[in-house]
Amino acid sequence: MKVSITASVGKGSVNNSVDVRKVQNLLNRWISPRFLSVDGVCNGTEGDRTVEEIKKFQSSYMAVPDGRVDPNGGTLRKLQTKWKQLPQNFGFGSGYYQYGRSADIGARQWGSKKTIETIVRVCKQFQMQQRTITNQYNLASYGLVGVGDISFKFGGYMSPHGTHQEGLNVDMRPCRKDVLQTPVNIFNDQYDSDRTKLLIELFLADPNVKSILFNDPKIYKLPRVSKYEKHDDHFHITMYE
Repeated sequence: MKVSITASVGKGSVNNSVDVRKVQNLLNRWISPRFLSVDGVCNGTEGDRTVEEIKKFQSSYMAVPDGRVDPNGGTLRKLQTKWKQLPQNFGFGSGYYQYGRSADIGARQWGSKKTIETIVRVCKQFQMQQRTITNQYNLASYGLVGVGDISFKFGGYMSPHGTHQEGLNVDMRPCRKDVLQTPVNIFNDQYDSDRTKLLIELFLADPNVKSILFNDPKIYKLPRVSKYEKHDDHFHITMYE
């Protein structure tokens, strides 16, 4: 159930007791261990515990946290976010490995609950199919899928993408014949078109997958797959929810 407040809470705010309690409860979802008293008290000045916890929460997406929660503002919306991070347990069994542009790749791998569940489910399906087809039960890297950018924890612009802001998009690497966990494009001798097609077909069979962008001519003929510039070395999936 969506939480609403009647007036601002935090630094220099109205701080109605009922609204403060609502914000304090929301903050406690993000504080570990839970220790912020839900007492409805906030004096709205620097150093106040509620103000400081609001600023701490905002520091994950704001360059200069203002310590304030407004009725129709982004902080109230983000406090109620229920996105999940892609489980950071990679390798055989999970069905995927991570790649990306940042030292903290996991920070770019947050999405809606259904988006994350779809990625995990299909990657496991793909790995199981590879084990069955190839009988490669002891080759841990076989069948792993490279998962890249999804979204930041609270959405927002993610360079260099035009999308990846709503937790509904994910970039994934095509498959390699040598199964190395390194980049490959559709013009490379190590690009495995057949296995990539199988992987994309598994995604298309999932009811949560809306569309895919990829430039392999054999694959963009499939329903809901389109060719798009700069998608020779990865495919881009858009989910419904």
